[in-house]
Amino acid sequence: MIQKMSDNEYFAHKGISQTFLKAFRRSPAHALWQLKHPQEPSYAMQVGTCLHALILESKRVFVALPESAKGNSAAAKAVKTEFYLEHAGKIILSAEDAAKVESMAESVLNHSGARAILDLAGESELPIFWSENGLEMKGKIDRVNPLGVIDIKTTKDARLSEFAKSVYNYGYHVQAAHYLAGAAANGLPADDFIIIAVENEAPYCTALRKIDHVSIMEGEQERQELIAKYKQCVETNHWPGYNDEIETVSIPKWGFKHIINEEY
Repeated sequence: MIQKMSDNEYFAHKGISQTFLKAFRRSPAHALWQLKHPQEPSYAMQVGTCLHALILESKRVFVALPESAKGNSAAAKAVKTEFYLEHAGKIILSAEDAAKVESMAESVLNHSGARAILDLAGESELPIFWSENGLEMKGKIDRVNPLGVIDIKTTKDARLSEFAKSVYNYGYHVQAAHYLAGAAANGLPADDFIIIAVENEAPYCTALRKIDHVSIMEGEQERQELIAKYKQCVETNHWPGYNDEIETVSIPKWGFKHIINEEY
C-alpha cells in the first residue's frame, strides 16, 4: 500500500527521481553535484508548493507578507521578524506572489476541463517507489486518477506550439515516461500523462496538454540511456561534464533573418 509522506520524508528516501534525471540530462557532473549538495527548496519551488496545495488539496499553506514589512528600515525588519515568528511552519510569500498563486489556482479551478479532471476520484501528492534495472526509483505524482498521471505546471506560454517547446526543453516527456513507469509498477493507472498548464502571467490562462505516446516512447528511450549512463558513472566513478573537444556552435535556424542560404 502506498503511504503518504511529507516532502522531507520523500526527499530523504533514496532513489532516482525525474529531477535527478533532468540534472543528468545536462551532464553527469551536474547530477553528481546535485546529489552531494541537496538544496533547500528555492523560493520558486515554494511558490509551486503553495499552488499545488491550493489546487490539489484545497489547502492554503502560505501567508502574504504585509506591506509594512517591505523595505530595510528598522520598523520593517521588526514587523518581518514578528510576522515570521507568528506564522512559523507556513510558507511566507510576498503580497504580489500570494496574489499570483491565488489567481493561478482560481484559473485552474474555474477551467471546466481541468475541474472535470480534478474531480475524478483519485489520489494527490502521491509518493511512489519501485525497482528497475537493479536500481531504486522514486517519484511524487501530483495526482493519479482513472485517466492516468496528472501533472500541474506553470508556464510562460501555454499555447500548443510554444508548450511543445517546453515539453522538450524541460524534459517533460522524460518525466512522463518515468512517472508512467512508476505508476504501472505500483499498479496505478498509467494510460496517459496529462498536464494542467497554467500561465504564470496575467490573465493566468489554463490549458490541458496530453503528451502523445510517441513522445513518451522517445522519453523512455532517453530515460533508459540516462539510467545506463548513470550505472556506468557509478561503476567507473567517473562523472564527466561537457565534451572535451572543440564543438562548432551555430545560432538556431530561426535566428537566420539576413543570410539567404538553402541550408537554412
